[in-house]
Amino acid sequence: MTAVGKSAFNSAVDAVRAGGRVVAVGLPSESMDLNIPRLVLDGIQVVGSLVGTRQDLEEAFQFAAEGKVVPKVAYRPLNDINAIFKEMEQGKIRGRMVIDLRH
Repeated sequence: MTAVGKSAFNSAVDAVRAGGRVVAVGLPSESMDLNIPRLVLDGIQVVGSLVGTRQDLEEAFQFAAEGKVVPKVAYRPLNDINAIFKEMEQGKIRGRMVIDLRH
């Protein structure tokens, strides 16, 4: 599942493994870009849903509990904050960005 937003949808498709499924929940304000050759060659499914169910939520938590979901997290120093915001605006950040205040 992914949040409503073009970059989130596109990142989800880029991140899913071969044979995986991306569930787009909600309606983004703009169209998503799909890598059709990757969808076809890797057998990736993209499905849409206006709402998730309790079963969907339970399955998502189970995936995480089984270690099947590995978040992409990058740590950057506070000095990089302006570059980070620029990357965010351009949709270049994959995963989560953490500002490390220790440095």
